[in-house]
Amino acid sequence: MPRTQSALLEAMAERQVTVDGVTRHLPSPFLVIASENPIDQEGTFPLPEAQLDRFAMRVRLGYPREDEEISIVVAQRHGHPIDHIEPVVSADELRALQRAVEDVYVDELILRWTVQLVRATREVEGWRSAPPCAGASRSSAVRGPGLS
Repeated sequence: MPRTQSALLEAMAERQVTVDGVTRHLPSPFLVIASENPIDQEGTFPLPEAQLDRFAMRVRLGYPREDEEISIVVAQRHGHPIDHIEPVVSADELRALQRAVEDVYVDELILRWTVQLVRATREVEGWRSAPPCAGASRSSAVRGPGLS
């Protein structure tokens, strides 16, 4: 496995990175976003099943509509928009939101349904079986919108 993939997995699982034998703890908050480019796989290796469960979710964005793609081209005419991104919350505010999400009420019925859904993946032939941590991950993901 390439060192980059190994470092990302270490960051996700242990909230630290090790470079040249020196381990550094990551700041809080820290977010790992990984992308997959199915067109150019050179130098990448598919993650083993046991490592895929470290990702809380998988999002497929697809391609933009034609009018959206034109907007992208126009927006990048004089530089890349990422050069002008400004924070919308501070690190302290984000940590406070993360703590607040932990206290959002989720009814036992929803918790039970979530666990049943995760367990059902283990019974369908040809599906990747979701590990027990998938239920906890789903539960965390659905509490966020409950803050609004």
